[in-house]
Amino acid sequence: TAKSDIDTDIPQTQRVQENTFVVILANQNYSDFVAPYAINDGVVVKEYCSQTLGIPAANIMYYEDATLNNIQSAVLRLNDLADAYEGDASIIVYFAGQGAVDKQSRPYLLPSDADIDMIHATAYPVQSLYDQLGSLNVRSAIVFLDCSFSGYNRNAKPIQPHLTAPKKSVPATVKGNLTVFMAASSGETSFSDEENGHGIFTYHLCKKIKESKGDLTIGNLAESVVSQVGGSSMQLTGKKQNVIVIYSNPNNKKTLL
Repeated sequence: TAKSDIDTDIPQTQRVQENTFVVILANQNYSDFVAPYAINDGVVVKEYCSQTLGIPAANIMYYEDATLNNIQSAVLRLNDLADAYEGDASIIVYFAGQGAVDKQSRPYLLPSDADIDMIHATAYPVQSLYDQLGSLNVRSAIVFLDCSFSGYNRNAKPIQPHLTAPKKSVPATVKGNLTVFMAASSGETSFSDEENGHGIFTYHLCKKIKESKGDLTIGNLAESVVSQVGGSSMQLTGKKQNVIVIYSNPNNKKTLL
């Protein structure tokens, strides 16, 4: 496939963010379905973190087709790092792949080894991710979720047989110094952009980081991604994909990425 414009000429920064730690989870291959381009997404986000945001490679935990065990241990490691840096660390967690909801409509991230019929035992609750990160003593924590919880994959195909309508998810709550970017609203799908070989959300996320050479606040990034993804999704799929940005504190908008 031809490379997208975000895959080439990635800006290089002189900045070094040695107190920023990143977890990237790129989950494409599940037992019954795929999340198209999720691995491409993870690869390019990793490049922007190291080259454009100046985060040392040693600070980036990168997983393709992460298992539940991988996700749990990565979050535990972030806990340990936050403790060690005593309030002086920043955290970024990025997930590309598939989400789903339980019978109470609570959202979960699906590890590659998840069993949707046993979601409580085999998937990672979004609320528990937000609670863990929100309780850390850090300068800032940002979560980027390029997935949806509607029961449809990035090609708008149902991930379970007999699904006739998109599922809604109950909103999770945030606290602490946490900001969350969700690629799609409740009941919507986070689509892929076939021409660029990326999720629509991740494409516009990286495009903004590229254009700004990494010099931007969370608020600048949010504004751009919300407007670009909404338009792009209507154009490419004829369907709505509204990015949701949740701030635990309005001051987070001023935080530099």
